[in-house]
Amino acid sequence: MIESNGDTIDIVKELRLRQWGRLHYVPPAERSASWHPVVLDEMSLRDAELQSAVSPETTHPARSFVPLPPARYHAIHASHPDVTEPNLVKNRALPAGATRTPLTSPSIDASGSINRQSAD
Repeated sequence: MIESNGDTIDIVKELRLRQWGRLHYVPPAERSASWHPVVLDEMSLRDAELQSAVSPETTHPARSFVPLPPARYHAIHASHPDVTEPNLVKNRALPAGATRTPLTSPSIDASGSINRQSAD
């Protein structure tokens, strides 16, 4: 942005001034002409936003939102009566020549090392 004396200011300084102007907004009658032009510009933008927000279309409560149809429809279906038991891996047949290995549960001895023991 170009200042009144023709110099340019960096973007970081401008954004900080705009943020300050937005956070410390005051009505036009209470503003000082000695404030930075960027701050005054941001406050005038805020004036325009406030004027558009007070338009007659938005003052009525029934017009403040737009009802939307639901995006998803959820249905509850009946259960599947033909399923008698869950299909687990342990119910599958093993390939020829394969054997099942028993499950092991780890234990920790006094030294803190892990020992695997058979579940038999």
